[in-house]
Amino acid sequence: MDMRITSSSSVFRLIVIYRPPPSKENKLTDLMFLDDFPSLLESILPSSSLLVTGDFNVHVDNPEDPLSANFLDILNMHDLNQHVCSPTHKKGHTLDLLVTRKTNELVTDVSVHRGLPSDHFAVKCLVRIVRPPASRQCVRSRKVREVDIGMIRKDISSALLPNSDTSDTSNDILKVDILTDQFNSNLRKIIDSHAPVTDRTVILRPHAPWYCDALRNAKQEKRRRERKYKATGLTVHRELYKEQCETYHDLLNSAKTTYHRDQISDAEPRDLFRVVDTLTKPKSIIALPAHDDPKDLADRFADYFHHKISSLRDRLDTSSNSVISIESNGTCSSSFDSFHSVSEEEVLKIIKSSHITSCKLDPLPVSITKECIDEMLPGMTAIVNQSLLSGSFPSSLKHAIVTPLLKKPKLDADELANYRPISNLTYLGKLIERVAISQLQSYLHDNDLNASKQSAYRAHHSTESALLRVQSDILCALDKGNEAILVLLDFSSAFDTIDHQLLLQRLADRYGVSGTAHMWIKSYLENRTQSVVVKDAVSTSVSLSCGVPQGSVAGPLLFTMYSAPMQDLITAHGVHTMVYADDTQLYMCFHPDDRAQAIEVMENCIADVRSWAVANKLVLNDAKTVLIHVTSRFSNRPATNISLVIGDSVINSSSGARNLGAVMDSHFCMKEHIDSICKSALVAIRRIGQIRYYLDEVNTARLVHAFVTSRIDSCNSLLYGLPDSYISKLQRVQNTAARLVTRTSKYQHITPILQALHWLPVQQRIIYKILLMTFKAQNQLSPLYISHFISHYNPSRKLRSSSKSLLSVTCRPSTKYYGERSFAFAAPFLWNNLPHNIRSADSLHSFKRLLKTHLFIV
Repeated sequence: MDMRITSSSSVFRLIVIYRPPPSKENKLTDLMFLDDFPSLLESILPSSSLLVTGDFNVHVDNPEDPLSANFLDILNMHDLNQHVCSPTHKKGHTLDLLVTRKTNELVTDVSVHRGLPSDHFAVKCLVRIVRPPASRQCVRSRKVREVDIGMIRKDISSALLPNSDTSDTSNDILKVDILTDQFNSNLRKIIDSHAPVTDRTVILRPHAPWYCDALRNAKQEKRRRERKYKATGLTVHRELYKEQCETYHDLLNSAKTTYHRDQISDAEPRDLFRVVDTLTKPKSIIALPAHDDPKDLADRFADYFHHKISSLRDRLDTSSNSVISIESNGTCSSSFDSFHSVSEEEVLKIIKSSHITSCKLDPLPVSITKECIDEMLPGMTAIVNQSLLSGSFPSSLKHAIVTPLLKKPKLDADELANYRPISNLTYLGKLIERVAISQLQSYLHDNDLNASKQSAYRAHHSTESALLRVQSDILCALDKGNEAILVLLDFSSAFDTIDHQLLLQRLADRYGVSGTAHMWIKSYLENRTQSVVVKDAVSTSVSLSCGVPQGSVAGPLLFTMYSAPMQDLITAHGVHTMVYADDTQLYMCFHPDDRAQAIEVMENCIADVRSWAVANKLVLNDAKTVLIHVTSRFSNRPATNISLVIGDSVINSSSGARNLGAVMDSHFCMKEHIDSICKSALVAIRRIGQIRYYLDEVNTARLVHAFVTSRIDSCNSLLYGLPDSYISKLQRVQNTAARLVTRTSKYQHITPILQALHWLPVQQRIIYKILLMTFKAQNQLSPLYISHFISHYNPSRKLRSSSKSLLSVTCRPSTKYYGERSFAFAAPFLWNNLPHNIRSADSLHSFKRLLKTHLFIV
């Protein structure tokens, strides 16, 4: 039974299922159910409030049962929760279930009652269908929508242009502060004159921005006809009332459709997630600890965040007394001693390529800033150039506003330790950082000073390229009968504990940063402050004596430069490493007979990393370090649990862990990773399905690419060569998304639908990604650690194949499951099987076009 239950305040979908036990008479099998049940769940994805109940004849109380394990895996993949926890059958098994969305608290007070004249027990629950009452809130705001943009532009042009001339100021460092203060002060005066801040009390109601005067008039007419019909009871008045109801609902649906389509079609790619969250998620209340005064809570947060970092530094200072720095001082042969000035065109290009975010410290709201960029550009350019050339960062832009955010929804909201500080800086300050960092990055790239195994914040580097290198090395080792140790290190508040003096010394010695460039970075780091904001209350300002600013542009690059010597230390031990920001992977491949020696080498390496971290004011969190002992699933040796001694902690091997967004398991089967992708993608499909009624096919496809296809394609190069049973899960997700876009039923053949949408199936998408990375590796568009897998085929004597752009297959695999999955083998193997015209493509664009056409044909 499938029914839609509607109350005055809510709607939910109720599905009742009876699954007959398989028998020879009905010719049913468990496999048929495991194939049909996911199809049902995929067909009802758009239903947000969902209750599935009934007698499933699945022993969910026994997770060791294969049917039960697969059934629970299907529920988890579709983000569903089963609520019945006690036996519902006289034989002690749980067969009768209540299933709802994990994100929807639809069911409460579940209980099981015995004593009925049946072999099954009754399951009772309460269904939450009451809408909470509207609440009032006092807000402070500006009437930004009512301002005259033309007048503001005129005022900005006349107010800011004269102030860009500071030739009468002798102190260059003082100039940048004067320019910045005048710039922000003038903008605040202008916005205060056009849209002053006002206090008002509002009733929090569901937001309906599509509601217009035409809808309001139609609704009034509907109410009038309803009153007339109730007063007379005549059939003619009833028909007039029904006619107006249809007219009103048609107008409402048309207004909603137009509004949602315009929102999605006008949104930039980076804004799509925010737009869809607004349309599909209920407006959540920001979790905060219990408090009477917001100002008092803000001060408590500020003290806690400051004390957390200071206590870590105190602990490091105590430990570092007995630790000798193990980094050798080196001298850089190149030099970066100054930034160069930039033109207004260069600044405008950087502004257009970056996202303008809002901050309470900005003088203008974001919407007005975007409209008035051309008028603000001369003043901005003057401040940027004065800051870079004088080697001074504006003092007024060193303050940050911090918002406490609960790390996970299920954590205790009254515990301050469960909150993460989200820092927000002024847009003008981040613009200066962008200009400076772009010049510094160009210097590092031109002089080959970047750490070779650091993949964060670098062009052509990504989490996928880092994971692909680690996976390929380990797969090759497993193919040869070896095994591996993979260690994931965790640093506590790594960006917040950096020592400024050590950082500045490292910039000078290792990277050759000197002169006004060194002065600018020093000025950027020192005398920084932050305040915590709770609602509209702002805490007392707190000084920051260490760390790089959270939420900044320069902070991530400075951290990677600061932590670069750690890679040299790890490599010196003979241990492989791959780093993404502060996420550090260590791995070793070895013969099973050498396991004890490998463990000893890894322990010594991590011990030296801990010593280096303490000397450099970084905290290695021993308890959160993850160890994965990777072995072949075909190994005849008995499974052995290994452990590492790290500091005062003993780390036992784990069966799997999340690593840079991918789930790595102890056999590198990637099953848990695929299940995780399917779960998140199906949740995204459900959210899009909730608003599918208001979308056309083009905008629905755009949302599917942003929310679903991006997940299927994320790190899919790691999935090459996996069994079809694994890939078929992803293919089902793609099929469901295609049906959602085209509004076709599950009984129609999917191949013509995918071809009409011009979507490559999942298996071809994986091959496409491998070949794309191979092309990039041959054209200096990928990291060096990926390009090292690629070598051109150069025979010792001249052959016809010499001019066919072939690659050498240096990896000769012994097993299909491991060796042929490695990028070292897959890349040249797939490349050499391409037609010659594709291999000889002269540009990335033409290669993509030819490759996609080829994969569609084959």
